[in-house]
Amino acid sequence: MHKIGRGTVGGLASLLLLSASINAVLAQTSQNAEEEEQTTVLKQIVVTASGHAQTIPDAPATITVISGEKIASKPYASVADVLRDVPGVIVSTPSARSGAASISIRGMSEGYVSMLVDGKPLGNSSEATYNGFGSGLATGYLPPPSAIERIEVIRGPMSSLYGSSALGGVINIITKPVSDVWTGTVTTGFTAYSHDEAGNSYEGRFYLNGPIVSDRIGLSLWGSLHNREDRGLTTGASQDMSRKSLGGKLSMTITENQDLALEIAQNRSDTKTRAASTSGVDVNHMNYSAVHKLRWGQEYETTSFLTYEDVDFENGTNISGYNQLNFNTKTSASLGGHDLIAGFDYKAEETRHSPNRVSSNIDPNMERWHWALFGEDNFHITEDFTTTFGLRYDKNERYGSHFTPRLYGVYHLNPVLTFKGGVSGGYKVPQLKQADDNIMEPSGGDGRARDKGNTNLKPEESTNYEIGMVWESDFGLQFGLTAYHTRFKNKITTERICAHDTPEPGLPTDCGMNAPGNPIKWINQYINRDAAELNGVEATVDFPVGDVDVSMNYTYSRSKITKGAKVGERFNNLPEHVANLGLDWHATEDLTLWGKAQYRSQTHDSGNARIGSHAIFDVGMEYRINDHFKGTAAVYNIGDKRFDNDYEDGRRFWLGLTSSF
Repeated sequence: MHKIGRGTVGGLASLLLLSASINAVLAQTSQNAEEEEQTTVLKQIVVTASGHAQTIPDAPATITVISGEKIASKPYASVADVLRDVPGVIVSTPSARSGAASISIRGMSEGYVSMLVDGKPLGNSSEATYNGFGSGLATGYLPPPSAIERIEVIRGPMSSLYGSSALGGVINIITKPVSDVWTGTVTTGFTAYSHDEAGNSYEGRFYLNGPIVSDRIGLSLWGSLHNREDRGLTTGASQDMSRKSLGGKLSMTITENQDLALEIAQNRSDTKTRAASTSGVDVNHMNYSAVHKLRWGQEYETTSFLTYEDVDFENGTNISGYNQLNFNTKTSASLGGHDLIAGFDYKAEETRHSPNRVSSNIDPNMERWHWALFGEDNFHITEDFTTTFGLRYDKNERYGSHFTPRLYGVYHLNPVLTFKGGVSGGYKVPQLKQADDNIMEPSGGDGRARDKGNTNLKPEESTNYEIGMVWESDFGLQFGLTAYHTRFKNKITTERICAHDTPEPGLPTDCGMNAPGNPIKWINQYINRDAAELNGVEATVDFPVGDVDVSMNYTYSRSKITKGAKVGERFNNLPEHVANLGLDWHATEDLTLWGKAQYRSQTHDSGNARIGSHAIFDVGMEYRINDHFKGTAAVYNIGDKRFDNDYEDGRRFWLGLTSSF
C-alpha cells in the first residue's frame, strides 16, 4: 500500500513554503513579462464531444464549458463546487461517510458518469469500498482548481467514445499547459460554520508550472491539504476529515512532431466516524500515467496513453483494494469533408478483499479484462450541416460482445443560430464485486448486514434522444435549449433474500453467516430489475450588462420506473425543477462582487424523508491587492437552510488569500 506519511506531508508543506518564496523572488521578473503579454479572445474550443478540437456550436453533444478564468474568480475548494451551477448536474451534500460530494448528470448517479483528466478516465474506485464509504471519492481524485484550464461537461451517454462508465455523461478536466515562464499560485483559506457541531475547516493548495529546458521540457506541480475539525454529531456521520493530494507532470517535446508527458498523483483521505472511531476510514489513491502524441503533418494525430491506478481502503478489519491498467490509443484525421477518429482501448482491473468478505475457500481477489474498438466520422455534408456517426465494439471477459452506436446532427441556420440533436446508446457492465455470488460486502445494520453479488447480472443499457439549439451573438449573448428523453433498462438494484431480525413473508430467517451472539440481520442480493424513463429540459442564458455578467439556467427533470417492483415511482430523488442565477459585477479594475441563487423544488432524501422546495443564496467578493496577491471572501447559504442537522452545514463563511506570480 502506498501511503502519504509524515515525510511526504512535510514535503508538501515545504513545497508550499518554497512556492511562496519563489513568489517573492520572481515577482519583479514576472511583472515585466505580464506587462508585455497580449491576449486574444477566441471562441471556446472543446475536445471531449468528438475527440478533436471544435467550437461549442459545432460539437455533436450538449456540452457546457467552465473556463479557467471563471474557476479562478471564486473560492472553489474542489471540482464538485465548480459544477454546482451546471444545468442538468446535481451535486449532493457531502457524504456523511466519505465527506465528499457526489455528482449526477441528468438523473444518473456518479457511477454512470465518466470522469476524465486530460482525456484519461479515472477507474471505478468504489470497487474498493462498501456501505457508502466510496460516495463522492472520485471528485477528490481530480486536480485542484488552480491547476485547471477548463472543464468540459457532456450531458448524456458517450459510451461510443468513452466506454462503459460514460452511460450518463462525461466530465473532462483539462489541465493547464506548460507555461513559457515559471508561474504559480498558493492559496490558503478558512471556513467557519454558523453551527458549532459543524466543525470549521482549513485548506491550502499550490500550483507551479514552468520550463526546465526552454521549448523542450516543462514541469507542473500541485498539491492540496484540507482538514475539517471534529463534527460534534450524534450519529455515525463523519467526525474528523483530512484530505491530501500531491501530483506532478513532466512534459517533454521529443521532436517537432512528438510530445511525451509523465504524471504521478497521490490522494489520501482519512475520515473518523462514530461507528468506527477507533480505526476510522483510510482511502489511498495512486495514479501513474504516460501520454504520447504524434503528429503526422497537418492531417493526422495519434494520441496514446497508459495509466495505472491503485486504491487501498481500510476500515478496521475490513481491508480491500482496486487497481486498473488502461491502455488507449486513437488517431484523428481530416480527409476531405470528414473528420475521423479511430481507436483501441484495453483495460485490466482487479479487486482485493479481506477473506471475511467472501465465502469459505474462495479466492478473495477478482480480475477481468475488457477491450474495445471505436470510431467516429464527422461528415461535413454541406458547409452548414454535419452528421456524426460513431460505433464502439466492446469485448468483456465476463459479458462478451456489445455494439454501442451514436448518430448526431448539427445544422447552422445562420452564423449565430445552431440546431443539433441525435440518438446515442449507453452501456455499463456490472462491477466486479456485484457480479460474483461469492462476494459479501458490509451494508449497514451496525456491521451485521451484507450485500451479496450475483453471477447472473446483465449489463445496464440506455438509449438517449435529444434535440436542442445554441444561439451565440457577437455582443456576448448566449442562449441554449435542450430537451432529452432517456430509456434505461437492466438497472442494477438489490433485493432482500433473507431477514433474521425482522422476519419477512417468504424469506428465510437463517442467513447462513450467523455467529454466536452476533447474527447477520439481513442479506440483500444485486439483481437486474428496474427499467425507467427519464425526461428533461435544460435552458441556459448568459449575457453581459455593462460591468455585470449574468448567467442563468433552468433544468426540468422527471423520471419514472417502468418495470420492476416500483412501477410508476420516481427513478431517483432529484428535484423536478432546479434554477440557478449568477451575477458577477466588475465594480472596479481590482474589485469583483458576485452573487448566486439556486432554487430546488421539493424532493425526498435517500430515507424517503420529504425535503421542501427552497432557495440557497451565496455572495462573495474578490479583491486584487496588487499584481501578486488577491483576497477572497464569501458567505454561503445566507438563509441558513438545513434539512438534516446531522449532515447539512448551514450558513458558512469563507476567507482566503491567493498569491501568484
